[in-house]
Amino acid sequence: MGDQAYWNAGDRPRIFINWQSFTAQGISNDWQGPVTDAVLNAYTRWQNAGVDCRFQFWNYTDRTEPQDGEIIVSMNERHFDTSRVASTFTSWRKASLVIHRKNGADLTPWPLVPFNAQPGQIDLQGIFQHELGHCYWLDHSGSADDVMFGSYSYHSNRFGPWEGDVAKAKAIYRDFDRNRLREFRSVDGGASWFAQGTQITDYNNYQARTCLTPGVTSIGGSGLYALGWSHPNRIPTWLRTDGVNFLFNGWVYYGGERSVHGPALADEPGGLMLMAWVHNDNNGTIRVVRSTNQGQSWAWANTPADATTFGTPGLASTVVNGRRAWVLAWAHFDRADHPGTGRIRASVSYDDGWTWSTPTVVPTSYDYKSLAGVSLGAAPDNRVVLGFSWAGPDIYSMNLVRSLDCEVSGDRLVQRGTGYSNDRTRTQPAVTYDPGRNLFHLSFREQNFLTSLRVAQKEWLKTSWSAAQQLPNSTSSTAPALAHSRVGNNLLLWYGGE
Repeated sequence: MGDQAYWNAGDRPRIFINWQSFTAQGISNDWQGPVTDAVLNAYTRWQNAGVDCRFQFWNYTDRTEPQDGEIIVSMNERHFDTSRVASTFTSWRKASLVIHRKNGADLTPWPLVPFNAQPGQIDLQGIFQHELGHCYWLDHSGSADDVMFGSYSYHSNRFGPWEGDVAKAKAIYRDFDRNRLREFRSVDGGASWFAQGTQITDYNNYQARTCLTPGVTSIGGSGLYALGWSHPNRIPTWLRTDGVNFLFNGWVYYGGERSVHGPALADEPGGLMLMAWVHNDNNGTIRVVRSTNQGQSWAWANTPADATTFGTPGLASTVVNGRRAWVLAWAHFDRADHPGTGRIRASVSYDDGWTWSTPTVVPTSYDYKSLAGVSLGAAPDNRVVLGFSWAGPDIYSMNLVRSLDCEVSGDRLVQRGTGYSNDRTRTQPAVTYDPGRNLFHLSFREQNFLTSLRVAQKEWLKTSWSAAQQLPNSTSSTAPALAHSRVGNNLLLWYGGE
């Protein structure tokens, strides 16, 4: 059919799930929530493409035909005598997405699962990502690396969209440029938060918009922060701010780069900073840059060997036996390694990013894998907290917020405890350390209809996060970013929202 824009700019196609059609094919009612989560997880990743057509789950239905502006998801027995797992049927501003329960060639049930698939299983999130590409009216791709390739692949389908997919979508839809950079601030250690007006929020400019998670860090003892983000066309940029006013002089971009996740930023007391984002190649290669002049300019640093990921990486600095240590962590991605993809890896640098230790999997008490990216917060005495959303191996653990209490041991990051939460999120949570209260703060985007933001706190090695506090009027299109000032007692939370 060729790539065509069969939605209007600004459309929010409403997704309905005909759950009766799933149970009619023998699917357990226990899977209703997890299958819905697989749909929402899939279109959450498509939002990273940054096009002005964004899907939204609306409700369940017993209808089989979509109305104007709708997508209906259903299941049938099979697609004739073919080996097709799913099909999408489209017309102007409507689509039907059908999962086929059985292989039509031999009538054996497909090994479909709504959670993170093991080898030999078919990942429904990945199937939905491919079929939602068809709902964008994208045709099949000739590259096996793309979500839109005609055959199922765990890595290509679940962890996209990839550069070929994004380029196809951006060729037929305009950029989504209505997410402003927005800030919440706390001046009482996280007990209360308020929406903070800023120059960048009010700045009516394409370059002050984003479709990806921003990053923020304090800048030593200067009283300033560095805020990093990617434009809707995914060019990384940054500015310095006191949290309200911005230093626009000398504002430049990494124009030759395209970021698909990130950035993450971290500083040390003297003001040296590192920033990391994920390049738009088909392996998710992490880039690292360094600033030695408090964020006025940046230069390339080195990157750990084979540091590749499908989500935002985490960065933090701490002190280990009197030496400054930088920690870079990420959810591992390797198209040749199904069991290892999603496991959290880390690397340590003792020379400000010039060299990094050999990446190793953070040893955990459970085989945790990340749904999206990771985040790091660190105290100056080698207490580190790593946050992530769990890509669990069953219907009960999907999207749960988890954190690892860690410390740096030599050239490795090792776990000392686990932070549990009953909350869930489709994106990585944010973590920062508050020295005034000796607490770690965590923020995440909820899975409710408004995708509002919540914050929680805990001490290092405490097993549970506090009951999460919802921030009022905080509908967010991205995951949040957190930072604590080294001057005063301010906590800043940044996100992208209309």
